[in-house]
Formats: sequence, structure tokens, C-alpha cells
Amino acid sequence: MRFKHSAAIILFALTIISTGKVKAQVKPRVAVYPFDDRTTANKDMQIGAKVADILISQLTASGAFTVYDRQYVDKILAESHLKYDPNYDSASAAKAGLLGTVDLVVAGQIDAYNAAPTPSDSDMVFGKVHQIMGAVTLKVTARLISVEKGSIASAPNAANDQKVLICKDIVLGGHGTGNCPKTVEQERMMDDQALRRLVDKATEEVSKQLSAQISPLAASIKPVVGSPPAGSPKDTEATTTDTAFKVVSEPVKARFLGASDGFVYIDKGSAAGVKVGDKFTIRRSITKPFLGSDGKPVVVHKAVCTAVIDSVEETSSAGKCIAETKGVEAIPRKDDEVLLLLNSLNSSK
Repeated sequence: MRFKHSAAIILFALTIISTGKVKAQVKPRVAVYPFDDRTTANKDMQIGAKVADILISQLTASGAFTVYDRQYVDKILAESHLKYDPNYDSASAAKAGLLGTVDLVVAGQIDAYNAAPTPSDSDMVFGKVHQIMGAVTLKVTARLISVEKGSIASAPNAANDQKVLICKDIVLGGHGTGNCPKTVEQERMMDDQALRRLVDKATEEVSKQLSAQISPLAASIKPVVGSPPAGSPKDTEATTTDTAFKVVSEPVKARFLGASDGFVYIDKGSAAGVKVGDKFTIRRSITKPFLGSDGKPVVVHKAVCTAVIDSVEETSSAGKCIAETKGVEAIPRKDDEVLLLLNSLNSSK
């Protein structure tokens, strides 16, 4: 009896070896589009794009979906003589030629947004207190559109409020002591920088909320298998249909080498799978002068600039780094962290 049982196991193993690799479970495939932010007062903040970018990272990290690069989906739309529409809806999904390429399209809009500094003065016995508070309110709604059915599968929403004390002065006898700027221009710049930081925090929070609502839905979605569109990247060793498409990969850490003639150089090249068109972000770790709940100094990460690679060597690559904050020069430092996003699945890491 034991011999028969062992023989059955060996026969099963030989069958797997002879027929090739076991197919991995196919994850639902999702494309995330920038949220419609045309109703927001300050277009310079690019809130819709920021929400989508962070949501892409969150969904990728969850492992529940295969997350597609919007640039590649745009190529598929172009083949159907279509282009991205901020009002992307279920009808658009049904006729966009995405069936068999993605299962879901995530689009959405900014429902409410407000970012403003509020100055105030309060009297003291011998003077007054002048301070400026910054506040941001952000509300968004996402639409999960089933490409197969051409209908909205879910419409989660998220909201977040952020506040911060931008500056404070104590005025005694006509003289102020504190950190508030002395000129209107300096105050405007301080307010703008503080509000941008709040917007980034609010954007990250609403994106996390949306991801937490979207990720559990993956178990209820049956991927639709289709043939790869013309021109899609191939992977001859692929065991699932997912690998026939261009997807967003996990960031790969690289090292900043230096800058020359407007280009920023990093230590990853073609040998590491880097290709022209891949992106990298340079971010800086900043230690705050206070402790977190774990008793350790709080460390925050600030994006310095983002670049699209347009020059690749075997062990290095380069691209022009665009500052994350408009009007602020992007000057990377040697100790800055480089996060490289490889767009091609068959790239080695």
C-alpha cells in the first residue's frame, strides 16, 4: 500500500515536470487613471495625479492585483483611436479595447478640496499673539469599472483633514519674537510650502483609505483571459497571462552617483534590467526633533525630484530630474535615496 502511494506521488511529480511549470494564480488586472481634479481651485497641486500615483503604489504593495502602467494602457486606447478622458466611465471601458488586457479600471474625481492659511491675533496683557494656521480638506470618490461588464463594480470614497501651525509670534511693545516671516512675500512662500506638505499628507491618507476598500474586492473578481495586444512585451518563460503585459513593478533601490549637464546619474543600468522610459524618484530622509510612539526620532521622506530615464549604459543610467515642488530647484545629495521603477516584467533586478 505504501509502495502504491509513493508511486502515485512520483508519477504526479513526473507529470508536472514533463508538462512544464505549474501555472501561478492569475490576479485581477487593474489600471489606475488620474482622478479628475478640474473642479479644484489650485491646478498647480496636481491632486488627481498624486492620488492615482499613491494608489498605484498601495495596490501594488497589497499584492491583490496586477497593476498596470497608465502609459501602456494609453497605448491600447490609442490603437482603438481613443484617449484618456477625465470623465472615464463604464461606457468608455466597454468600448475602449481593454477587454482581455485589464479587468478593472479605477478612475474617480476630487469631490472637495480646500487648502488655506488662516492668520489670527489674540490679545495679551502686555501685547498680542499672532499666528498662522494651515488647513487642508480633501474628499475623493473612486469608480471601479468592470471592463468585461461595462458597469461600475464599486464606488468607494475617502476623506481627510490636515492642520498645522505654520508660524507664531508674540508681539510685545511693537516687537515680535517667533518664527513668522517679516515680509508678505516670505509669508506667502512659507504658507505655500506648509500647505503643499499638508496636501501630500492628505493625499497619502485618502489613497490608503481607497486601497483598503479596493484590495478586498480582488477575491470576488474573476480575471478575463485574453490575447496580448499587438506590440505588448513578451516573456517566453511566462506561466500566466499577466506577464504578457507591462505592469508597475516594486521600486528597486539604487544609488545616486552625481549630476552633470542637467542629468542625474544612478548606479543601475542595462545589466539590472533598466530601460529607456523607466522612472526613478530621489527622496530625502529628514529626522524630526521629536520622538514617535516607539521612542525613536520621527523620520519623514521628502521627494526631491522625479526623472524619466533617457540614457542607459551597462552599469548606470541617467535622466533629467524634475523638481517635485514647482519653483524649487531639484539638487540631489549623495546620501539621498533613489527608488527606481522598472516598467518591464522581464527585467532582472
